[in-house]
Amino acid sequence: MYDIDEPNPASINRTPIVHVQLMNDDCMVIEGFIKINIIEAQPEPIDPVTFVVEDGVEAACDTFQLVVNTQEMNENFYAVAKVTKTFFHDKYKWAEDSTAGVGNITEEVDPNDTESYNLVWTVEPDTLWNYIGETISKSGTYTWGSNVIQVTFTAEVSQPTADLSDIMITNYWDANKTYIQHNVAVPALGDTISANATFANNINNAFQTKANKLIDLEAANEDYADYEYEYFFAEDQPITEVDGIEISVDATGKYLLASDDEGATTDTVATINTQAAGTGDVLSYNENSYLGKYLLNKEPEFMKAKLYMELQNECDKPLDLVGDFDGSFLVHFLRPVNVEGQAADNFVDGVDVGAEGSVLDIKNVVRLSDWRNYAKSVTTYYFEPDNENYYDYYAVDSITVNVANITPEGLMNSGGTELTELPSTIEIAQTAPDGTYEFGTLTYKNNGATLVEEFTLKVPVTVSYKWGDVKTIVDVVVRPTSATESAK
Repeated sequence: MYDIDEPNPASINRTPIVHVQLMNDDCMVIEGFIKINIIEAQPEPIDPVTFVVEDGVEAACDTFQLVVNTQEMNENFYAVAKVTKTFFHDKYKWAEDSTAGVGNITEEVDPNDTESYNLVWTVEPDTLWNYIGETISKSGTYTWGSNVIQVTFTAEVSQPTADLSDIMITNYWDANKTYIQHNVAVPALGDTISANATFANNINNAFQTKANKLIDLEAANEDYADYEYEYFFAEDQPITEVDGIEISVDATGKYLLASDDEGATTDTVATINTQAAGTGDVLSYNENSYLGKYLLNKEPEFMKAKLYMELQNECDKPLDLVGDFDGSFLVHFLRPVNVEGQAADNFVDGVDVGAEGSVLDIKNVVRLSDWRNYAKSVTTYYFEPDNENYYDYYAVDSITVNVANITPEGLMNSGGTELTELPSTIEIAQTAPDGTYEFGTLTYKNNGATLVEEFTLKVPVTVSYKWGDVKTIVDVVVRPTSATESAK
């Protein structure tokens, strides 16, 4: 006979016969023999076990591991099966499902307790990045004979985020922080060099920057110090088609294109020059694009482009931007030169031909202003009379009146119906430029009846300058014969 405290595996499947007696004090009442069949202990069955990463997994630069530690092994396996740790691991063998799932699950010795075991789910960083926005899982089994325990790990994968809200310079953004405005370079005082009227702006100017004009990502968060960024044109542009011109983005995301005649002509309208000369990302408008100029001059703030910033972490993976700046924004290109809707001077009916009131300097008919009057709601930047250098700076080479299409407003016939054409007795003409009038004059002559009530001439004009043609209608008032200079 063996004196053994613990169950002896060697006795399994043995059938010893035991002699038993029923005694009443010292007297035997009955005796018999019992045959015992020794079998292996049977654990309690365990339902499938699932380990869920409650907060999800953020794709990052490091390997992800979920460890089922010794306590959790006890709570989820040994205690449920009602067996000892030693018994469980002696009998049950671990095997992961090698045909499906993400990552690997291994059974490993607890580094803090060499007599204990852990289950470890491991997913490599590049693998996690392939499943952003999805739920991943991996399964395996503990098996002993017909006893099978299904084990599953599961987690939802999210993209890492960054918040650059604090480095936005709010003065440069609209109230909703959705767009910024880009403009032609501001001239130096008295500047007449048109080559200086460039349309190239550092996108980073709208953000807190370092001395080298690069976005100071570390100012937003010290963890962003090794992050890098780059700008691209978005595929979903705010303007996709206008007046037969289609706008698109090239495959690199660095060129904004315009095409007409079903693609017969394609121009590069704008370009993002990444890290130009170490000064950041410069957005340039193309002065050689006919289609680009047309779009730029359609209205004071018509042309727009949608950009987005791609921010990458230290392992060159894209981050999701949150907060006030989600990475996507509009750039409004301001038309460099605008034409006021009201002429600075007016005609007077009935004066001598060639006298004051019958001849207007084209500069006073077409009153030009630099983009800042519009953008800043000021009256400081008219070309006349204090900024005549702007004509050269913006390379204004012609101002043309479409005389044939001038129409009256407020000129009535006897029945009170407004005329749609000028009477044949009223003659309007544009004279050629000369030594006195740089762009010529607009003349008025009325050989009909004397004008009693003023009316307005709707004058179509075209201003041609470095950045294209501005076409608009200017109102020129014609006052009655009795009008005086003080009434103008």
